[in-house]
Amino acid sequence: MRVTDGHWTFSPTDLATFVRCEHAIQLRKRSRDGTLIALAAPGKSKRSDMLSRRGGEHEDKYVAALKAQGKAVVEISGDDRAASVSTMQAMHERAEVIVQGALWSNDWFGYADLLERVDTPSSLGGWSYEVADTKLALSVQPRKPIGSRSRSPRCWMVASLPVAMHSSDRFNPLTSWL
Repeated sequence: MRVTDGHWTFSPTDLATFVRCEHAIQLRKRSRDGTLIALAAPGKSKRSDMLSRRGGEHEDKYVAALKAQGKAVVEISGDDRAASVSTMQAMHERAEVIVQGALWSNDWFGYADLLERVDTPSSLGGWSYEVADTKLALSVQPRKPIGSRSRSPRCWMVASLPVAMHSSDRFNPLTSWL
């Protein structure tokens, strides 16, 4: 969650946090707007550092495998606004795979590990994109964030985007053994 140009913008992680604990999201918002000062910075551990490093390695290996298969891979970087412009440009240019695509729509902002082109028509033409997530886990742990709806928090955000995203109940986690 962040304030951009005086306007709150939320991420899929914020939605998942809110669904699990409304109080936690209020504390996070107060911390972001400066009305709550943390007594201590969040701690890091050797385990969290290791998981972060291995998660990055897993994503890198998966992207390398896509490139080895001959897939046209576009890697996005830059600040949030530049990254979202680059992502939309890559979508308009029919990129097969977009790595770290920045998705920004009104109140929502987030990065997708991967956006994979599918042959489902959208406002772009005869194609659109689905989100694929690289996860370092022993198994997939789906969550049902709102009522009986089965979409992941990221799928809720994708469904709100004005163009290009194929909004399906399918979620593509790409897991790796720890």
